[in-house]
Amino acid sequence: MQENNETTVYLHKTAPQDAAHAMRLIERNDDRITFAPYHGGMALSMTSEVFSRDFRAVELASLYVFRPAAFSAESDIEFHGYTNGRVWNGWACPWVIKEVAIDVLGRGCDGESLIFSQDGDTLRVIDSSYPGEHIDLTPQEIAIEGQTLKLWNLGELGWCFTESEQKYLAFPGSFK
Repeated sequence: MQENNETTVYLHKTAPQDAAHAMRLIERNDDRITFAPYHGGMALSMTSEVFSRDFRAVELASLYVFRPAAFSAESDIEFHGYTNGRVWNGWACPWVIKEVAIDVLGRGCDGESLIFSQDGDTLRVIDSSYPGEHIDLTPQEIAIEGQTLKLWNLGELGWCFTESEQKYLAFPGSFK
């Protein structure tokens, strides 16, 4: 069995090839393996024999491939974007086009406790509870399905986004 390092994680042989199901090794002693979900969670333990039989080693980078997805936010906002499977404290980190980012921020910020403003491509969110601090979202060019898109990472906000069960369609704003 491969040793744990920064680039190797483990997936159960029946699990989908995505980061949400990745496990990291914590400890190996005698005939037992202790492991936990890569993105955090309760540690588990089993015999090395069972672990070797039921889990396979994969390169971490292979789990973070961008794909289209549908999301919802804590205030019942639904929208389309993209994910590479990364999460923050278990919450989805959606990447979206500018129009969707502006729409989500406009609906998620109330203008008093959360204030949203725009300066060119920079989208700024200010939480009035933390005067003088702000979050600036700036775009990154990301290749997805053979196309290079300019996307904003809403996961940087620390909001509670979930990936929806809705089916993604090719254009923003529509659900199947």
